[in-house]
Amino acid sequence: MLEGLYIASSAGVKQQRKLEVISNNMANVNTPGFKKDALVFKELVPPFMAPQSMEANRNSLLPTNLSNHGVSYVDVAGQTTDLRQGTLNNTGNPFDLAMQGDGFLVVETPDGPRYTRTGSFKVDDQRRLVDKDGNVLKGVGETNILLPLDNQVISVDKVGTISVRINQEVQNIGQLKVVQFENPKLLKKEGDSLYSMSDPDQLPIPVENPNIQQGFIENSNVSAVEEMTKMIQTVRTFEAYQKIIQSIDEADQQSVNSIARLA
Repeated sequence: MLEGLYIASSAGVKQQRKLEVISNNMANVNTPGFKKDALVFKELVPPFMAPQSMEANRNSLLPTNLSNHGVSYVDVAGQTTDLRQGTLNNTGNPFDLAMQGDGFLVVETPDGPRYTRTGSFKVDDQRRLVDKDGNVLKGVGETNILLPLDNQVISVDKVGTISVRINQEVQNIGQLKVVQFENPKLLKKEGDSLYSMSDPDQLPIPVENPNIQQGFIENSNVSAVEEMTKMIQTVRTFEAYQKIIQSIDEADQQSVNSIARLA
C-alpha cells in the first residue's frame, strides 16, 4: 500500500510541473519570438541509485523485502524548447526585423552575447540599434549598428545588409550578425526571449544566407487551443492520481479498522 502512495504522489508532482510549463506557455502566447516549452518524462525502476531524487529517498524508507522491483515511478528527464518558427506579423515599423528559417540575431548584454528571435529594435541616444532593454544589436565582425544621423530610417535587405539614404545616396552601414548552432537544443532560456549557449564547446556558426524580413515581427509559436487542451488533460490526470491516493488511503483505514475489530 505504501509504495502505491509513493508512486501516485510521484506522478502527481510531475503533473504539477507539467502544468506550470503549460501555464507559462499560455502566458506568453502573445510574446513576440517566444518558443514554447515541454517536459520530457522518463521511467524510474527500483532499486534507485542512492539517493538522487525524492523517489529514491522515499523508497529507501521501505524495508528491502517490501520494495517491489516490478513497479516503476515517473521522473522528469528534462525540459525542451520547441524552436519552430512562429507566424510573421506585418508591423510596418522599419526597426522591426523577423527571420524566415533558422538563425538568431545577436545582442550584447552585460553578461555577454545573447541570441534572440525577437527582432523589435529602436535607436538609443548614441544612435545604436538596441532592443527594449538597451542590449546592443551586433553586426558582422562584432560591430555595432550605428546610424550616421539622428531620426534616420534604415533599409534592411533579406541577407541583413543595412543601408541608409544620405544626400540622395544609399550608404551601407553594416550587416546583421545572424548565427545558428550545431545543436540548438543546448540553448538555454534566460528570459525576455534571450538565449545563451549552455555548452561552451558549441560555438555560433554564421548563417551565410539569412532571410530577413524588415517591418515584421515573429509571433510566439504557442497555439492557445493546443496548450488549453494539454492543460485540461493534465488537470484530469492529476485528479486521477488524487483519486488513487484517496482510494489507497481509504483501503488502509478499512484495514486498520478491521484489524482493530478482530483484536
